[in-house]
Amino acid sequence: MKFYALMLAAAPIIIAISTRYRFGLAILLGLSIIPHLAHPLWAHLEPLPTVFGQDYLSFPASFLYGGAAGAGGPSILHGLFLVIYGMWLGRTANDLLNGDGSRRNKARHALFIGIVLSTLISAGLWNWQAPYGTVRAISDMSLRNLNHPLYYALGTCAMTVAAWAALEFYDVQQKQYARFITFIGSSSLFTFSFGNIILILAPRVTTDPLFTLVYGLALLAVVVIMSLMFRWALDRGAQQRQSGEFGLAARFQSAQGEIVAGIHRAVLKPSQIYAKMLQSISQKPSARYVVDTSR
Repeated sequence: MKFYALMLAAAPIIIAISTRYRFGLAILLGLSIIPHLAHPLWAHLEPLPTVFGQDYLSFPASFLYGGAAGAGGPSILHGLFLVIYGMWLGRTANDLLNGDGSRRNKARHALFIGIVLSTLISAGLWNWQAPYGTVRAISDMSLRNLNHPLYYALGTCAMTVAAWAALEFYDVQQKQYARFITFIGSSSLFTFSFGNIILILAPRVTTDPLFTLVYGLALLAVVVIMSLMFRWALDRGAQQRQSGEFGLAARFQSAQGEIVAGIHRAVLKPSQIYAKMLQSISQKPSARYVVDTSR
């Protein structure tokens, strides 16, 4: 969560650069790639000095740039790429959904190029001499904790493919097939928090690759079923309350609503100030100031 908190704090700067300048987002995207290009250099940085005989600096340093052991990944500098790429993906998705024929074609070409580039980079970074070793490094989070470029290349490819497929299938073509899986998006915060709890509590098992795969799929199924039950309980509770019933699902939905309302009241004022600040920053100077030429 500390990563997201710092990204929100840096959001005004990112938004200002990306909206005020014509190529602002492209510049930010290019700058965010530099830490990944410098990957071989991070491991050769000198160890940080101790403070009063204690190693207090390694953890914040690893959180900032991944150059030391401690915080794992993604670091601030490395993870910034995914944030800015997500902004680019959002703009491209907007062109695909709301643009004219020319803008839609350009959006599709851009998404295709993004998939091809990320696939080629992933293939180039993959260890083909020991391909399963790379799979294991992905599954045990070694690549993530090392802030390895392959982790981000694979994530970029998967994110682009999933976003493009969903946009084309559900938004452009208005298909209804398997639309029930959209519960994953509406309960993503619940899935993130309680899914992590399940994965942390799950016993570590060291066994053959096949059983490891089955064990991983079983844990994934537990997380998905839990999220589906959560979404169903909220929807069922809302239906019960509308019909005048007050069963178990309605009580659960009411309690969840009270918790959310309490959080909303607690953060309402700061969030309004933050929203106004982002709105002011995102406007170009020409849009914020109107010159009176009548005098």
